[in-house]
Amino acid sequence: MPVGTAWDVARVTHAVGALTVARARVLGVRLGAVLDAPLRGAIEFVVPLGTSVSWPPLPGTRCVGRGAIRWPTPLAAVGSHRHALCGRRWLVPPVPMEPLATNGSELCEAMGAAIAHLRLASAALTPGRELPASHPAVRSVRPE
Repeated sequence: MPVGTAWDVARVTHAVGALTVARARVLGVRLGAVLDAPLRGAIEFVVPLGTSVSWPPLPGTRCVGRGAIRWPTPLAAVGSHRHALCGRRWLVPPVPMEPLATNGSELCEAMGAAIAHLRLASAALTPGRELPASHPAVRSVRPE
């Protein structure tokens, strides 16, 4: 599916993405389609077109406004072990007659909170230290 023509994709590390999904649900954020991309080490959120232009430099995140991603069939959902040939599966599958994209501002807020939570948890485990940029929770996600 082309990216940057009808929507963009916010790509984050698995640790940040899983916590973002949980926080978004607690906060009542309506999640659009969300993909698990284990071969890329990422979770991908479909966001409105143009979100990549204003996406802030959050550690462990990247918003993509060009390119293409492969989508699995609707059967490759959570709980199933079915993945598309590209290795992706739906964490939150698209719902007919519902918006496909998650609000970019609300998603960014939930991601910022998830990143802060991970850093605080790391600092609590190791006094005087926060997660280094190379840590899997905050490292940059792999580009296309």
